[in-house]
Amino acid sequence: MRTLSAVVLAGTWLAALALPVPAQEQRVTTITESAPPEDAPVPGKTEVRIVRRGVSNIVLSPDGKRLAVGMVNLGGGGLGTSSADFVAVHLYDIATGRVTGKVPLDGSPSDIAWLPDGTLWALEAMNTTVRRLDLEKNEVAETRSLVKDPTVRSFNTSARLSASPDKVHLVLSGFNQEIAVYDARDWKRLRALDGAGKRLPLDGAWSRDGKSWMAASGEPSEVLRWDIETGAMKRLGNGRAPVEGPDGRVWALTADGKAFGPVEPKQDEKLEWATAPASKFAVARFSPDGKYVALGLEDGAVRVLDVASAALFAHLGHTQVKDTSPRVSCLLWSPDSTWVAVGRSDGSSEILRPEVPDRK
Repeated sequence: MRTLSAVVLAGTWLAALALPVPAQEQRVTTITESAPPEDAPVPGKTEVRIVRRGVSNIVLSPDGKRLAVGMVNLGGGGLGTSSADFVAVHLYDIATGRVTGKVPLDGSPSDIAWLPDGTLWALEAMNTTVRRLDLEKNEVAETRSLVKDPTVRSFNTSARLSASPDKVHLVLSGFNQEIAVYDARDWKRLRALDGAGKRLPLDGAWSRDGKSWMAASGEPSEVLRWDIETGAMKRLGNGRAPVEGPDGRVWALTADGKAFGPVEPKQDEKLEWATAPASKFAVARFSPDGKYVALGLEDGAVRVLDVASAALFAHLGHTQVKDTSPRVSCLLWSPDSTWVAVGRSDGSSEILRPEVPDRK
């Protein structure tokens, strides 16, 4: 990262940040705006339901030029078609700072994955399908069913579709009471990972070498790690929202969200490597260069810590919209570790730059 030109105190922006900054170097670049919930009629019925937009995931295109942002309806629910017109995958051009396309979907995309061949797939958990998106026509190009028996709806509303760093494998969890590994080139199911059933994970992340996948089970909140080639599972300890650190170990949030640290601490090392401020932690991601970790909070803020010292590097706040949940739902670092994209449960998404270049 470049030299920090303005000191940021926890939860406080300094007046120095008001200095004029070129558009391409803004500290906060908005992708989507947050929006308050609204009542929407249920088609064919007299009742209404709450419509509340949220961001499920943000992924980077293989060429590093675009972001895909999954927009979901957190207030509706139910199977089949969603009545909310914002339910879609939005395409954001990083160079121009603009949303350049939107592919509408029938059901909320609980996860999205961009594969090396340039195809973008959206997972609709409630419809138990995965859809290939045509990015030129802004429409669905192909639909695949993810259930073995179409008469059985066995799924988890937080189903996940996760591509390995080298895009060779996909891990799909939340359907058929299993966690399965697929070949990313042809969607061929390769094997199931051990320990499925009631232990279906609520979240998950790949190791940097793509050889293992880690996640946390629901009850109790236990961190698990799988070998992708053998499917063997290893129990590591208590925690949730695990991610591999630059040291190769698994780090995770504590079950109460009040701290973050290594799941298997070394001798004389604290599990609570970082403690949350007034708000709790929701998700964590290490920068590709291993120097920083971004911690998303339930109040929508993002804290960036220096890995070597555990010192606070930046605190990037968020203004909550009334009657919404600003919880950070996803974080994505740029390949060069200069910015981090954040998505929230209030429908807002941004590119955050923890530092601004020096002004001569």
